[in-house]
Amino acid sequence: MNTKPLETVKITIEDSEKCPRYAARVVRNVRIQESPAWLKNRLTALGLRPRNAVVDVTNLVLM
Repeated sequence: MNTKPLETVKITIEDSEKCPRYAARVVRNVRIQESPAWLKNRLTALGLRPRNAVVDVTNLVLM
């Protein structure tokens, strides 16, 4: 991705061998809502407890 950031966040990588690259994205104006049933079912099957749509989709991506 070759886009200029609209804003920056300061991070410190303490061990560049264990974390050679770090990426993040700032997301604004998100409404926290209940996750859809398919997402809650998938997380439950993975042994995770559903929280809300934002947390749940993040957890699913990280699995």
